[in-house]
Amino acid sequence: MPRNTDRTVSALIQRYFGEYPDEAARAMEQRPVREVVQLLEGQPAAIAGRVLQRLTPDLATEALASMSNEAFRELGQTLEPVRFASLMARMDQANREPRLALLDPGAAREI
Repeated sequence: MPRNTDRTVSALIQRYFGEYPDEAARAMEQRPVREVVQLLEGQPAAIAGRVLQRLTPDLATEALASMSNEAFRELGQTLEPVRFASLMARMDQANREPRLALLDPGAAREI
């Protein structure tokens, strides 16, 4: 039964994120970064990207710096380039450079 419950909760979160990204972002603003990253990483990149773009710049930058390499790479492909560049510019260089190295070289140059 717990697996069905986990899948149900996951499906509800995905639907909420997909249909109400502004509200989802506002609700996540009150959560610790670790939890925000966990929630974002649990969603398809396109849906997570819509929510991440609506987070405050500070929280979005922290989330990008804290997520797994795979999630960062996938999410980076879904973000609006200007917003992504803005968030990456806010990141300290020690975190930014390794993150940029994860991207396609052409995309990294644009950012």
